[in-house]
This record gives sequence, C-alpha cells and structure tokens, in this order.
Amino acid sequence: MSAIPNSLATLSSTTADSALTPAAPATTQASQVNANQIADVVELTQAEQAQQLYNQGQTVPQIAFNLNSSIQAIDSYLNISNNSR
Repeated sequence: MSAIPNSLATLSSTTADSALTPAAPATTQASQVNANQIADVVELTQAEQAQQLYNQGQTVPQIAFNLNSSIQAIDSYLNISNNSR
C-alpha cells in the first residue's frame, strides 16, 4: 500500500472542511440601504398629488387623466371654479 503525500492529504482535508462550513449570511450594505429607504416612503393623497402636478405646470385635464379622476374632482382639490380656469 502506498502512502498519500502530505500535500494531498492537506488539500482534501481543507476541501472537506470548507464543504461542511455553512456560508456566511448574505447581508450587504445595499440591502440595508434599501430597508432604510422603504421606511422613508410618504404616500400622498390624490388631492396632494393634484396640487403638486398643478404646481409643476400640468393642466387640470392632464392631472385628471394622470390620476384617473374627473376634471370636477381635480377642480375641487385645487379650489378652482369653472370660470377661473
């Protein structure tokens, strides 16, 4: 019977040890940043969205279309009468 060279015995021992060692948890800085960003989300009401879109220069019909709402509802949110548009 022949003897196994010492370098081969060390290699197979190292390979076997790493196969039994569980992998470290996959937490990355990017996933931690995403978790923090989710907590900072603010949901606007439809009236608030309409006000922001109006301030950005969109017309009432554009806002109504974008928010899937009626022109009358948008007028109401913005306190606009038919004569002032």
